[in-house]
Amino acid sequence: MVTIVPEDTRPITINGTSITVEPGNNAKYWGLVENGRWEPATFQAINLLVDASSTYIDVGAWIGGTVLYSATKAAKVIAFEPDPEALSILKTNIAANPALATKIDLIEGGLGIFDGTAALYNNSPGDSGSSLVSRFGYKNTVEQEKFADIKLTDGRRFLEGLDMSKVSLIKMDIEGGEYDLIPHIADILKTHAPSLHISFHPFNISPSESATTNAYLQMSRSGALLDCLSGYQYIYVEKDGQLVANGRQLILDQMREKGAVYDAAVFTNRRILS
Repeated sequence: MVTIVPEDTRPITINGTSITVEPGNNAKYWGLVENGRWEPATFQAINLLVDASSTYIDVGAWIGGTVLYSATKAAKVIAFEPDPEALSILKTNIAANPALATKIDLIEGGLGIFDGTAALYNNSPGDSGSSLVSRFGYKNTVEQEKFADIKLTDGRRFLEGLDMSKVSLIKMDIEGGEYDLIPHIADILKTHAPSLHISFHPFNISPSESATTNAYLQMSRSGALLDCLSGYQYIYVEKDGQLVANGRQLILDQMREKGAVYDAAVFTNRRILS
């Protein structure tokens, strides 16, 4: 199926690198990206950990900002996006960059703990919050509506089929799904130690009506998740738009204070900052 590129595409520049996008209803987002105000530490992580010999994996690609930017750096990009509305925009943006499109393998679905079909939830399909988790609890816990059945690929089977020696960075931004996926692939991460960029969403783990119970479960599961990543030598966390060298405790502190670590928590065995 050929994706027709709209006429209203335009170039934007990210850290001096030009890509072409179709702004549409996401013009505000692309403006923030271009002005360095949307997750600048995420792009910093890509700059530091992705090079012309490497494979970059983007789990939760949304409409393509990190996918297209990383494709200007990497030998190969593998992108997962399950939300049908975001996927349509992502395809358009990839097609608008034919020189980069040849590097990008787009997988229309999610990465999870089994092969099959799963429900996708969001009260606003197409925004960046679509999740395999039905509850969304950033400010107020709400039940999200199922709006699609999507294809799910078993993360363990998928990674076992790759040449992991070439995978330099895996970015994961899946709105709470990380709490299941990371333990599922923990042994592969321990063996091959690709660098990771993870956005944590503990507020989506809210199974109880009790705020106290939820807070306990969120922090205990976050601690267990970090234990799965204990083999990584360096942890870098976003602070004031830049990566800083920190550790496990700062991540937990940010979760308590902000409810999440959105922009960047990077786990690596490479010393990337002096």
